Amino acid sequence: MARQLEAKYKNDYLAMKYPTKLQMKNVRLGPIPQVKFSRMYKVTQRRADAIVKDGDTIVIIETKLRKINEAIGQLLAYRQLFRETPELSEWKSYGVRCELVTPIEDVAAKRSAASEGIDYVLYQPAWVLTELAKK
Repeated sequence: MARQLEAKYKNDYLAMKYPTKLQMKNVRLGPIPQVKFSRMYKVTQRRADAIVKDGDTIVIIETKLRKINEAIGQLLAYRQLFRETPELSEWKSYGVRCELVTPIEDVAAKRSAASEGIDYVLYQPAWVLTELAKK
C-alpha cells in the first residue's frame, strides 16, 4: 500500500509541475552490468523515481513520504550515475538538477539537501496529508 501511495504522489507531482515535459519514471541509472553478473545487479540496480527533460536541463526526482534523509544520498548517487547511463547518453551534456519532493517539512533534511545542491520541494496535496494522518 505504501508503494502505491508514493507512486500516486509522484504521478500527482509530475502532472502538476511538469505536465508538458518529457517524463520517465522508475529510471535505471548507471552502466549496464556484464552479462554474467546481470542477475545480481537486478537487486542492486539504482532507479530514480522520475527524470524530466526540462529544456536543456535534466531533473532527477526522488519522492519520499517517510525516511526523507535517505533520498539525499540516493540523489547524490543518481546525479553521478546519470552521465554513466548508456540509455541517457544523448543528454550527457545537459545540466543536471535534483529535486527531493516530500509532503513533510524536515528542517534538517532541507538544510542537508541545500548543502548538496538538491532542491527540497515541499508538495502537500490534501489527499496525501489525509493518508499520512491515518498511519
